[in-house]
Amino acid sequence: MWRVALISLIFLILSQGWVVVIDRNGYEEVKDIEIIDNGLVVVGHVVYSKQVDGIVLFLDDSGSLEKYLRVDVGYDEYLTSICDLGNRIVIAGYVKGREKAGVIALSLSGKGDLIWGRIYNVKAKDLKIFSCSRLNNYLVLTGSVSTGGDMNALIAFLKEDGSLVNMTSFGTNLVEWVNSAYSTGGKLFLAGGALTDSSADLWLADFKRGRVYLFSEEGWQEAYSVNVRGDKILLVGSTSDGGWDVTALMIKGGEILWGKRYGTPYMDLGYDSWLGDSIYITGEVRCFGGGCNALLMELNEDGGLMSSTEVGGENMERGYALDSDGERVFIAGYSDSFSLDVWGGILVVSGRGGCKSEEINVTSFDENYDKRVLEAHVKLIEWNEEKTRVKLSQESPHVRNPCQTDLDRLMEIVVPLLAIMAFMITIYLSWRLIFKRSGESS
Repeated sequence: MWRVALISLIFLILSQGWVVVIDRNGYEEVKDIEIIDNGLVVVGHVVYSKQVDGIVLFLDDSGSLEKYLRVDVGYDEYLTSICDLGNRIVIAGYVKGREKAGVIALSLSGKGDLIWGRIYNVKAKDLKIFSCSRLNNYLVLTGSVSTGGDMNALIAFLKEDGSLVNMTSFGTNLVEWVNSAYSTGGKLFLAGGALTDSSADLWLADFKRGRVYLFSEEGWQEAYSVNVRGDKILLVGSTSDGGWDVTALMIKGGEILWGKRYGTPYMDLGYDSWLGDSIYITGEVRCFGGGCNALLMELNEDGGLMSSTEVGGENMERGYALDSDGERVFIAGYSDSFSLDVWGGILVVSGRGGCKSEEINVTSFDENYDKRVLEAHVKLIEWNEEKTRVKLSQESPHVRNPCQTDLDRLMEIVVPLLAIMAFMITIYLSWRLIFKRSGESS
């Protein structure tokens, strides 16, 4: 009986999840999280008084920070996306300087050692990279570029050694921006928003077919995430028609299977998602009076709400990035309530968020969207590679577990002592048994 109780207790502890907050004397913002073989990778940037540096964090499955790297190439660096190549990772983003804008790509080992780093400058008024994916034998970096009054999707094709094959703009005559991309089966899908006569529409592009799909209803709509599974495409973002709600659309063959909005009486935004047997969405919820909570929702394949959890304290928490392997789910974002830094820190949450989570009621309701299909144009962009030295500095940030209580700290001492006592008792009982048997034989 005691064995069953012990196994149940261990399972309960392992299923609770955890919350970790990491800060390093600056305003830190996370853009992506990726599950790798030996743990997790988180990327983003940190803002100091006069500069912006990229940051790369390596954590194990239990939330312990193994390495915190600051990336400096002499500009303002914004790291936004991770490609897992198995034995190494590629991190993509963009750099800004005085009258300069460019694409940055870094290749790191699973332990954080630099393999190569590249910067490609572009003559552009504005440029941002938000996604890295693999398409056939290439790495595809996607974002947005503005060379004047227009703005279109930016697509850069790189070889796995970092050498750039070409860079193109893709889109229509509208002002369009890209927040996410997904590649599968030789196809590349982009998602974001587009300015129209009324406001802004959800924007989905099929690069291979050269088509752009606009989905609209009343108010402002924008897609922040796109995922593909089989012949289904999931768009997740936000809609505002007086109040903001999380938006999700499931699309097949260019037609909407279902479209839903999820919200509370306050401001709610969806930033990232994962599509498998279930659908996971992260964002921010209950934004009111300067405070928000990070959101984790689980939906079924029809968009029905299965569970919703918020992670937060008295001030501001946001969920910016999400990854899952079907069994585990992790979100990364921003925390102000639990950080020691006045600017806030990085929030990483496993499972349902441990002690700082709370089930909430999020209302879902069906929406009717209008659809338009436009033909897109492709235009080559001039670029030049800049020879630069990538500087990686290992930092020692503050790491906190806001779930840890005085009892938890006591257990950290008591549990090892109990293990030692159990080991000594086992040796003693074994010695008694051997001594007893030797006495009987004599």
